[in-house]
Amino acid sequence: MKKQGKSTDEMSKTASQVYRVLLIEDDSASQMALQPLVKEENVVCDYKFAGSVSKARKILDSEKFDVVITDYLLGDGTVFDIFELLTDTPVIVVTGSGNEEVAVKAMKAGAYDYIVRDPESNYLKVLPLTIENAIKRKKSEDKLRILDSAVSNANDAIIILEAEPGKMRGRRILYVNGAFTRMTGYTFHEATASTLRMLRGPKTSLAALDKIRVALEQFKPVRVELVNYRKDGSEFWVECNIVPLADKNGLFHHWVSVQRDITERKKAEEEREGLMKEIEAMNADLTELNQELETIGVERTMSLMALTVADRIRNPAAMIGGRCKRMLNNNNISPDMKEGLGNIMEGAEKLDKIVKDFETLLNERQYKFKYEDLNRIVEKVVSVIHKEAKVKGVEMKVTFSNGSLRMKMHKDLMRVAVFHLIKNAFEATSEGGRITVKTFKDGDKVILSVSDSGYGIPEEDVEHVFRPFFSTKERRFGMGLPLVKQIVSEHLGNLLIDSESGNGSTFIMEFPTSWLDNNPYDR
Repeated sequence: MKKQGKSTDEMSKTASQVYRVLLIEDDSASQMALQPLVKEENVVCDYKFAGSVSKARKILDSEKFDVVITDYLLGDGTVFDIFELLTDTPVIVVTGSGNEEVAVKAMKAGAYDYIVRDPESNYLKVLPLTIENAIKRKKSEDKLRILDSAVSNANDAIIILEAEPGKMRGRRILYVNGAFTRMTGYTFHEATASTLRMLRGPKTSLAALDKIRVALEQFKPVRVELVNYRKDGSEFWVECNIVPLADKNGLFHHWVSVQRDITERKKAEEEREGLMKEIEAMNADLTELNQELETIGVERTMSLMALTVADRIRNPAAMIGGRCKRMLNNNNISPDMKEGLGNIMEGAEKLDKIVKDFETLLNERQYKFKYEDLNRIVEKVVSVIHKEAKVKGVEMKVTFSNGSLRMKMHKDLMRVAVFHLIKNAFEATSEGGRITVKTFKDGDKVILSVSDSGYGIPEEDVEHVFRPFFSTKERRFGMGLPLVKQIVSEHLGNLLIDSESGNGSTFIMEFPTSWLDNNPYDR
């Protein structure tokens, strides 16, 4: 055992404290002799006499005492009758000389102590110490009873271990409370025949066990969180606190371990960490989509510019070039005029080259229209929005066609259109609602259907939802749906709406499975 620093015990009785004592004695002469002797021996108490069991009963019915001192034999009963009148008051039995055997019986029946009466009344000299010891013992028992009740009824598992390892590997368990048996499934006898090693398993942290080992070797308190295993093999998380206990001389004699089941807290932490990872992944996916949208926007701007330049500059430049050519064929113009016309002709040719360069740029962008599987596009977009829906509490039901849905598309543009369409359904759906996504083939058409259980769109507003930044009292539509419609149109498809105020909406994309040879994107 290891010794700790000196500690002081608080005395349970101060010099001025007065105990209430009931003296039960049926001999009046003994009572008269007892009173002055008690005062003479400086017994600090407020005492009351009772000459029989019946008188003692009347007194005890209305008064409480710190200690009862009673003769073994009384005129109308014995000390065992007195025991029946008391519940938790210490009893000291007085016996005559040679009646030690009787005193032992009384002790076994519940007496705190006994005194042998001698003819010279010398037994009164030990009376103060006897009273003091009886009351101290009573107070100690009360404390132990409270402590035992607290430990037994605690929600946390409480384990008492021996101070040093014995023959077993580890410190033997000496005591476990009810919470331990409920928490682990081990009985009291199973636990006290083993060590804490019985709670270890594959996921028990070796680092935590090593921390406990070092603390025990140094007689220091320790706190760890680790996985324990029940008798049936199931695992659970505990917060384990272990502290050493020392006696009044500073010698460590036991360890006390308090273990709290924190499985639910750990699950909540894991769910929170998982949610944070999902949010991070979601943000990454959304960032990627935004970057793609920006790239597409730049490309579309350049393409539109190319078309505009080709449309507005080609014809005027050709006319200017042709007029200059005819004028140069006229032999009647001056050399200065020829030089000026030559410069204009050169400028027109440069404009024509610029137009051809823009047309080349446009043609380079058109190569991105290829045959792709619509299911794969929808699947990738759903994986992004499904994370948001899970956080919001919105159910997503997705049904893909049996086979692939190959169609000619600009893959990046199609991703943007599908994203905005499903995102629109998500924003319209409240917690507890549902979004249904379906892909299928209908004849020579490829179909994507997106339905929500949101508030729907009033009939008078349906035709306006494709206008940029159109808004109703429920929500603002922004640029999402107009962009979707434009992209669908560029894929030679149709975007249909079926919506009723208060009953949700269904948006349907229809695309041709193949394009005719004369469609503008195949040139």
